[in-house]
Amino acid sequence: MVLRSEPTLRRESPAVLIAAALAAAAAACSNSGPLPHSTPSGGATSEGTSAGPSGATGGDAPSGGTVPSGGTTPVGGQDSGGNVGVGGEAVGGMGPGGGTPTSGGTMGSGGFVETGGTGGLVDTGGAGGGGPTGGTGGNAGGTGGAAGAQESGSNGGATAAGATAGGAAGAEATAGSPNGGTGGEPVPVCPAPACGNTTQENRVCNHGDEIHLGKYRILNNLWGGQDASPPEGQCSHSFCSGSAIAWGTEFTWTSGDPISVKAFAAAILGWHWSGIDPSSGLPVELSAQHDIPCSWSFKVDIDPEGSLNVAYDLWVHTTGNADSVTTPSDEVMVWEYAYQKDDPIGTFVATTTVGGVDWDLYEGSNGGNQVHSFLRKNYTTCDDVNLRDFLDDLVVRGSLDESQYLISIEAGPEVVMGTGSVNTEYFSCNVE
Repeated sequence: MVLRSEPTLRRESPAVLIAAALAAAAAACSNSGPLPHSTPSGGATSEGTSAGPSGATGGDAPSGGTVPSGGTTPVGGQDSGGNVGVGGEAVGGMGPGGGTPTSGGTMGSGGFVETGGTGGLVDTGGAGGGGPTGGTGGNAGGTGGAAGAQESGSNGGATAAGATAGGAAGAEATAGSPNGGTGGEPVPVCPAPACGNTTQENRVCNHGDEIHLGKYRILNNLWGGQDASPPEGQCSHSFCSGSAIAWGTEFTWTSGDPISVKAFAAAILGWHWSGIDPSSGLPVELSAQHDIPCSWSFKVDIDPEGSLNVAYDLWVHTTGNADSVTTPSDEVMVWEYAYQKDDPIGTFVATTTVGGVDWDLYEGSNGGNQVHSFLRKNYTTCDDVNLRDFLDDLVVRGSLDESQYLISIEAGPEVVMGTGSVNTEYFSCNVE
């Protein structure tokens, strides 16, 4: 039997095998060059937009070397550095004044993309012009920008919030009224003069003198200055009469109490410590809801040191049988105009809207009766009013009772101090 000898296998030590594997790996790395990576894209910006640095890409792990007898070692797996998602631009809304928001940069692994900027504010529409030919209303404000789109980061990165949308479009401004005036209030349309006559007629200068003009009478009422001596005093006169009347009053009050009313020359319809002319349409019970349309246009001329107000003066009583010894229960004043005089009787109650116009209401007592004064927020020298509206306002407030009676309507200037005149070009008042 022939024996065959087998070659003797050389068995290396473990340390030698490990050294060989490491040498092979080093040789492979020296031939492959540097690992790829992304260069940050910062630097140049455009209108506030900049890109952030991108995350680095994970490199390939070295492969295991081949051993002479142990077979091929397992290939090392790739690092999980991985690519990260690129944050998109989250563009904020652009209003007329809003800047361009910053775009989201490319983020590193698991990072947050940048939040888009907030849209700018829109401009407000311009205010309507006033003046004799009201200006054109401003254009509508700019439209707010749309909200930025949301971008999702990859590999677990949090989602970036989109930009906040811009503001809503500004409202279009209302044009000013053709005749100026405060926005929202009706602008008084002054009637044409009742007559073309500018010659004074029926001039009276004593306290208590009257001029009769149809259903009206002009009373030269100097109740606060009747003891004054010339040149102090006041005279009244008429221009014409008809469906409407025109009249005026001239005054010189330079002495006496600087805050007390010297005179109230007025056109009167109804009672004034006297009987009532039936042609006046008075008295009327407040519950009867009679309309009382009145139209008044006047001109004021007074020196800079003077003071006055021009007003309606309504007398209200608990009875319709008023006579010369009657004391009314209430006085209702409607101030259309005042110059350096802002001291109505009583205290401020409220700002109220009557006939589409804002008025400040004051209430108090003059010692004989209750006084309710409506002061126009924006004074005027011509106006159309329905006096019933003021009485209704007081009834609703509980200041008057609808069982009371309107017994008199007066209209004229309350003069405190100064030299000047008030000429009524048109006055008409009717109880319907």
